[in-house]
Amino acid sequence: MSMPLFIFYCSKCHYENTVSEGDGLYIYLLDGETRIPAPTSYGWCMKCNCVSKIHLGLSSFNLRNEIKKLNIYLEDVKKIESFDFVPNSKSKYELKQINNILEAIVLKQKYLTILNGKDSLHSCLSCGCKEVFPMEFAPAKILLPFNTNFTHINCGGQIKMKHTDIDGTHFVYAEEELKPVFAE
Repeated sequence: MSMPLFIFYCSKCHYENTVSEGDGLYIYLLDGETRIPAPTSYGWCMKCNCVSKIHLGLSSFNLRNEIKKLNIYLEDVKKIESFDFVPNSKSKYELKQINNILEAIVLKQKYLTILNGKDSLHSCLSCGCKEVFPMEFAPAKILLPFNTNFTHINCGGQIKMKHTDIDGTHFVYAEEELKPVFAE
């Protein structure tokens, strides 16, 4: 399988780091059988001193709030009058929207089950360090490069990202692998 690469670089110094878009699928194992995707992103790892793929920590409080908001949104979507001539019927779009909201609620409830009242911390998936800073990507006015919210610790430059899918450079995986991630 062909895998595009992300190139993170500094706007001020010569820092550059290439990270594959995939790196496998990280999962939580619930009851030893149920596989739930673990939230991952890119962030700066202090131990690795570079951009790495990181596990995004989960907050029980935030998950409960998100579930409340999704339930309110679900009720609003259910109240929408359809333009069909059949009373109380929903369009395919509305049904899909309702199913997407329900799936999001179920996933967040599963995360709550995994956490069992505790919170999990962000962590580097390369070294396990808990001292990581997730990156957010600012919307770009042009396709590339994407700006991040991160200032390079070593020189103060802006960390940016470009995607190799544009120039055709790809990394090839022989087989995708599932890697377990555990909440703490």
